Amino acid sequence: MILARTRQRWIFILILLFSAFALISLIFGPFAGFYDPSFGDFRFSCLLACVFSNPNDSTLITIGSLLLVALVLLLVILIIVLNKVLSKPFIKINSTNSIAVLALLTILMLSIATGLIETSYAPPYAWWPEIGFYGGMISGLAIIILWLTEFTISHKLKLEWKRQGNVFIAFFLLHFIFFGYLCNVYLTEIGQNILFLHLALFSPTSIAALPILIAIIFILVFREDFYEYGIRTSLWFVLVIIIESWIWNWFVTGFNFALISTFFTQIEGYITILSLLGIVMSTAFAAAYLKEKHKQSRKKIYSTNNHLQTKLNGE
Repeated sequence: MILARTRQRWIFILILLFSAFALISLIFGPFAGFYDPSFGDFRFSCLLACVFSNPNDSTLITIGSLLLVALVLLLVILIIVLNKVLSKPFIKINSTNSIAVLALLTILMLSIATGLIETSYAPPYAWWPEIGFYGGMISGLAIIILWLTEFTISHKLKLEWKRQGNVFIAFFLLHFIFFGYLCNVYLTEIGQNILFLHLALFSPTSIAALPILIAIIFILVFREDFYEYGIRTSLWFVLVIIIESWIWNWFVTGFNFALISTFFTQIEGYITILSLLGIVMSTAFAAAYLKEKHKQSRKKIYSTNNHLQTKLNGE
């Protein structure tokens, strides 16, 4: 019981630190930047005074308002957690269950702000997220995961956290490493390469994309105790990759539901699905085979050690 309470306290301290980091990165750090050819320099968007600020630009005012809402949401999270961590709470209301909702709303505000920057200023500008975006998004995701952990401890839920952790790690790597790499290579000129992923996976321009994807799926399956779970999860990841490609395409080209019909009405969409199935499943089976060999090897070593120990004890 005491151990569970100690864990809960440390979880809330971590949530406090993440919310503070997100607040600082949003207040003092730029949220996004782009190269403006008319000025011949880099410009930035943030809450405080930036060269990107323009009181006559309605889009910038909207983006600033969204960032301000995200800031208020994070501030509320910080107050709730601070109230929980302190030995003498200043508000006698248990509102910790709202932390995950507030974190989700924060992520939503930042996503909408990013989408507005993309649709309004690129093209013709090449834009990129800055520390304000990364600090807010990563902190928001971390807060949700920590809250779920605390919820599990407080409600004594027996979830397979190792498996959930494997899936989260794979998704994190997929979103930030795989798609982040593609967008850094192509920037706003990625075009349909991110929608029809086989074009990017087998292109010399993005030569590292295929090994990165193979490594992510391999890690996902190899870390599973039962390879059947890993293979099944990797199959679901084909769908996740396709949906992620739509989301990143919306970031680059602007939000449009017609994109989904474009994917399924062109032969390239089905080539992408078959390519992903081939890459993911072949990697999953290879990882499962190596995992089984690894388990057999460990079992053999353990059996040999036990045999030697028994023999030594007999002597």
